[in-house]
Amino acid sequence: MFLKGLNAMQQKLFLGVAQQLAEADDKISVQERDMLNALSEEMGQQELIPNPDDDVLEAFFPDKASRAAVMLEIIGLATCDGIVPAENRLIKRLQRVFAIPAADLAAYQSWVKRFFAIRAEAVAFFVDRPAQGKAKAIAPVKPKTKAKAKAPVKAKAKTPVKATAKGKAPARAKAQARPKARKPAKPAPRAKGKTAKKAPANNGKGRK
Repeated sequence: MFLKGLNAMQQKLFLGVAQQLAEADDKISVQERDMLNALSEEMGQQELIPNPDDDVLEAFFPDKASRAAVMLEIIGLATCDGIVPAENRLIKRLQRVFAIPAADLAAYQSWVKRFFAIRAEAVAFFVDRPAQGKAKAIAPVKPKTKAKAKAPVKAKAKTPVKATAKGKAPARAKAQARPKARKPAKPAPRAKGKTAKKAPANNGKGRK
């Protein structure tokens, strides 16, 4: 990641140090081999200078930027399969040659650990996970129909009350009471018993 800014001589020296670190435990793991190839391809550099001594490293990596690039990549190479004591001793040697403070070295190591953790999370995004049962389909929710707006009730206009001369409303005249219709009188009931005989009509003649 940080090696493209190195010149050709620095790249060859770096690959020599990286090869030395990978062989520190007398074997090169698959992870280390893959990472060495990736670093070589990143720089476009196939040559290396094996086992460079301290004076050469100090002379060809004079600035902080080049030294930080070497330290980050070397710590990353050691971390890819787990740091062993022999690899840790080489890291301490580079710290001494490059005059790197302990706080800076701790920061480099912390960053490399976080980088590997984040990269592992990213790799998990591309791995298919086993299906855990079919999810039940959720029925779509029907939208609620809007209630029809009721027509507003028109208020009846009140008839204005005419004001009198003094501004008071005139009292309503009492309606004249209509005469009640009388029922016809019932005829007097007839007396029970024999009916009375009618008196003979008097023709103007007296009794003799």
